[in-house]
Amino acid sequence: MGRTTRNSSAAQDTAVWQSDMRTVSAQRRWITRRTAALSLLASLIGLLSLGLTLEHRPAWYIPAVLDAAGVQSARRDATRFVDQFGDRLVAGKPFEIVLRDEALNTWLTALPQIWPDAAQAMPSELYHPAIRFESGLLYAGAMYDVGGWRAIVSVAMTVSLSNDGTAVRFQLVDAYCGSAPLPRFLLARFTDPRFQARTPSPPQGTSIQDYSENVISSFREVRSIDQLFRGIRVRNRFVWPNGKRPFRIVGITINPDELRLRIEPLSSD
Repeated sequence: MGRTTRNSSAAQDTAVWQSDMRTVSAQRRWITRRTAALSLLASLIGLLSLGLTLEHRPAWYIPAVLDAAGVQSARRDATRFVDQFGDRLVAGKPFEIVLRDEALNTWLTALPQIWPDAAQAMPSELYHPAIRFESGLLYAGAMYDVGGWRAIVSVAMTVSLSNDGTAVRFQLVDAYCGSAPLPRFLLARFTDPRFQARTPSPPQGTSIQDYSENVISSFREVRSIDQLFRGIRVRNRFVWPNGKRPFRIVGITINPDELRLRIEPLSSD
């Protein structure tokens, strides 16, 4: 009798233990599934946030949209600016020019008609370029399209004169893809010698010697990202293509929406 009672009690204890183990096992499976689901949700949220960050459109990025008439108008405005600049150099007195980002953006959109070589030099995956002037900073960006994926890549830089005035200094401050920092491998794409070879050819009537002193030629010498962040120095002596008249910049001011340059004509000697 006593043995039967003990056996029955042991069987009950075993059944309870097995039931408890099944409950614990079920709870563990539930916790595992819940943890996996939360991890997947967090990953999806992270990917979505990253995607939104990369595809973010900066508020300043407003490329010009022109119809045929607008392109012709931009071309006329650019031609008028070139003629007026040349005339003021001929006058031989210091003068100031004001470049508004809105006007420059229309010229960028009409670039294939204004300067075809420059337009063809831009990588095919970059289009809709735009710039913006803020206090002390120049922003430049474009749409980047690779394999059907699109994002706006942009940079912020300063433009200033050296202390002795003999050089114009371009220094990269930030580079972005959307609102996220631009990956260094992508930024390095534009310092690759194969890209440098695609920079525009000198305008007609400009000698190689003259052209070697301009900004584009200086950027051709860039071979590393560090150079961009340290700053690129460009000799402060430029030769205007029309008439090959030399000049230098004696003042640079970047205000919201505009760039002001103080120009001093130089002797041809």
